[in-house]
Amino acid sequence: MAAVVAAPRARVWRALTDPAEIVRWDETRTALVDVDAVYPTPDQKVRWRTKLGNVALVLHERAQLVDPPERLALVCNAGSLHFEQLYALIEEPEDAAQAARTRVSLKIAAHNRVQLIGADIDRFEVRRLLIARTDASLRALQKWCEAERPQQSAAAD
Repeated sequence: MAAVVAAPRARVWRALTDPAEIVRWDETRTALVDVDAVYPTPDQKVRWRTKLGNVALVLHERAQLVDPPERLALVCNAGSLHFEQLYALIEEPEDAAQAARTRVSLKIAAHNRVQLIGADIDRFEVRRLLIARTDASLRALQKWCEAERPQQSAAAD
């Protein structure tokens, strides 16, 4: 899935990698549990409090690939849900009529089934959950980066 964000690539990268910004635009992440001072770096782990529907979980995230400001690959675990995310940021050419724009693609790979207590969620339901989460995440990122003065980050721009 992809979205075009009316913001420079460096701005979008910061929104994806600054923990203080992430908890403000990603409504599924309710709080940062722990992270090193410099985030992200390859093999670094971070934990977030998150929601999957109405269920509160801890999301364990490990950076696999950090290639600023172009690619970010993460391995994620939340309860029994395991998935990988790959963000790719491509800055679209500017012209006189348009400000900088960045195409953000997000690819998610997940197991076909998620085990729950006494049952499994099949691959179609896992796919539906991840598509909905991906779509909501890209829209929230787009809205945050396109805001005229994002809260707590306008001074850094």
